Amino acid sequence: MDISNILKQVIEKKASDLILKVGSPVCLRINGELFKQGPSLTEKDLNAAVDGIVGKGERQGIGEKGEEVMVFGMEDIGRFRATLFKQRGTLAIAIRAVSSQIPGFKELNLPVNILEDLCNEKRGLVMVTGTTGSGKSTTVASMIDHINKNKARHIVTLEDPVEFMFEEKKAIISQREIRVDTESFQRSLEFIMLQSPDIIFIGDIRNSNVMSTAMTAAETGQLVIANLHTINTTHTIERIVNFFQPHQHNEIRMQLSLLLKGIISLRLVPLKDGSGRVPACEVLIATPTIVELIREGKIDEIEYYIKDGSLYGMQTFDQALLGLYKKGLITKDTATVYAERKNEMAMNLRE
Repeated sequence: MDISNILKQVIEKKASDLILKVGSPVCLRINGELFKQGPSLTEKDLNAAVDGIVGKGERQGIGEKGEEVMVFGMEDIGRFRATLFKQRGTLAIAIRAVSSQIPGFKELNLPVNILEDLCNEKRGLVMVTGTTGSGKSTTVASMIDHINKNKARHIVTLEDPVEFMFEEKKAIISQREIRVDTESFQRSLEFIMLQSPDIIFIGDIRNSNVMSTAMTAAETGQLVIANLHTINTTHTIERIVNFFQPHQHNEIRMQLSLLLKGIISLRLVPLKDGSGRVPACEVLIATPTIVELIREGKIDEIEYYIKDGSLYGMQTFDQALLGLYKKGLITKDTATVYAERKNEMAMNLRE
């Protein structure tokens, strides 16, 4: 199997992902939906695909470890992130296309003023959250590129693996890849303050140690931007607190209330014309009221203040969906299907 021909199809069909598995056809994810094509793949096909990505000499090591994540490029085709893993004793591959161009906030249909304000923060914690494939990496890349164009800052990124490559403009950008340039997220964060950073990007917060060190970095005067796999802004706050033991929760809520600048939570929804997807963004800004609610642990009340916080640029997912519908970008059905409160959305759409 010629992996380069399949990757050409990924780019031509604007697929976000490619899944290759023994016993299944080639599978492309286009606009969030999976499409199968061709005959079922054999183990020989998968081995040929892996050889086309990493070379024969490295295949055995991947098989022994069980999984591996890497970024690779194909000349005249593009750049990709591959996750190689074993299932039922055979190799499988999930490949994501990585754009070589970094779009701006307006091009991505993101809240421009809010993201510009967050990028202008000198210190504190900014969270960009969502499920897998919701646009977190692209959003952060756009934020880093905005800072790069406008401010002379030292940006240090910790990624697993490095996806977007930046051409330095006003900023200096040091991109560190876990297991290549440093042992782990925690290890790199222990030494990061000695690297004279102004802005730190953490590609994925996975445990309490990384979360704790990230908050410490934000306390010492850096702007920390981090990704977290959560479904909305309030769940993000709960997830951060629940990384820690119950007896630490009051202390963590106090620390978070002092550090948090904002949370952008993303979901991609299909465009009305079927040409792609557009992000619906829930936005939380650390206003005095939000800070007080976090400190007091009244997380369940935060959604009400987000809904009523348009003056500060805040919005819930449902408000974001309604806005996309009114702009003519998505259909009524899409707005209803993706809404948190479907009955309320249906009423708003009838108005």
